[in-house]
Amino acid sequence: MGNILPKMSIIEYTRINEKTERMDNMARYYYHEWTNEEEATLTQLVESGRKQRKKIDEIFGEAAEKLERTKASVRNHWYKVVNEQNQRKAV
Repeated sequence: MGNILPKMSIIEYTRINEKTERMDNMARYYYHEWTNEEEATLTQLVESGRKQRKKIDEIFGEAAEKLERTKASVRNHWYKVVNEQNQRKAV
């Protein structure tokens, strides 16, 4: 039986390999839930940072490093938690 793969020129083959390599090197993002421990750590870091009068962006950066998450993820989760607390107080 013959080869079922289409015949490709060396240029086509090279382009496919380059595209595959670029895709392999792209950043991958994974979503996972926040644990109670992570939330407690975030709360502790934000509260201690505020007591030290640090800028909130600096606090989120430090928390991101410690929690091994992006700064945006930390910021978004913090504001989600604060918003949920404010909604509970309003009820």
